[in-house]
Amino acid sequence: MSGFSVRQNQHRKVTGFRTPSRAAGSDERLTAIITVNVDGYIPVYVDLRSRISADMFTAEFNASLLGRLERDPAVKSVAVSEKLHIIE
Repeated sequence: MSGFSVRQNQHRKVTGFRTPSRAAGSDERLTAIITVNVDGYIPVYVDLRSRISADMFTAEFNASLLGRLERDPAVKSVAVSEKLHIIE
């Protein structure tokens, strides 16, 4: 064995966040596309950026809220935006 292990994402609804274990106490602000099961629903603990459709929107929130989004039964998926670095 090479000693290499793959850590399964503990957040099944969350994609795009590389190190979910960091999220618990993190104040890092994340941007994500969130899809919900209830048209018009926006969790009160996220900051709405823009609506895409009745069941999809973009939002900002602290990384520490990923677990809460995961447990929210009205939230279907959370696609966290990746920060891209400028290549010169």
